[in-house]
Amino acid sequence: DWIPLASLTSQQVAEMVMEGLRVKDIPAVIYSGVGYFGQAGAMGSSLYAPVGGAYTLLVPQEYIADADEEARLIVGDDWEKAKIINTETE
Repeated sequence: DWIPLASLTSQQVAEMVMEGLRVKDIPAVIYSGVGYFGQAGAMGSSLYAPVGGAYTLLVPQEYIADADEEARLIVGDDWEKAKIINTETE
């Protein structure tokens, strides 16, 4: 199952995260409100602005921890604000 991990407000940030995950062989897609782009979607970006101004990063459940760690390195302090789910393990 693909799990929404974060809501990013910039296409540029979304693309940086996608590239970082791709380099680490972590599958991910971005849902932009007007469609998907990334490894499992149509490559390229849309000419339309996303509905609600957000790009949702989705990853397979088994990659959540790895994607979270890698995205934190790419995005920095803003990553915690962008996350939709709590990835902390008990």
